[in-house]
Amino acid sequence: MFEQVGEQEIEFLDGTSDPYFPTFGAKDAVEDVVREFYAYWASFASRKTFAFAEKYNPNDVRLFLFRHSILTPWQDSYNRQIKRAIEKENKKARDTARKEYNETVRVRLFLYFFPFPC
Repeated sequence: MFEQVGEQEIEFLDGTSDPYFPTFGAKDAVEDVVREFYAYWASFASRKTFAFAEKYNPNDVRLFLFRHSILTPWQDSYNRQIKRAIEKENKKARDTARKEYNETVRVRLFLYFFPFPC
């Protein structure tokens, strides 16, 4: 699972970051390798953009205005304040998606390697 997450993250590296994602290692792995694995994945922070989580297209202001009862269907106004509101709402949605994704990776780390007894 963690190898897949690492492969997905490589697409979003900015060129200055190291594309290294530690693996758990074999059953006879040195303790330092295991510690490095847990340290990295326990503090994992995704580099993905999470653009898919955006609610509105900043270029389609009419939909935003209509949904928020700011614009009646026949009006056609556009201004910077509305665009900023859209960008703010989209950033909030991206941040929420990023936080949930990071938490999912961390929780899976602990559930995978420290399963609850049945």
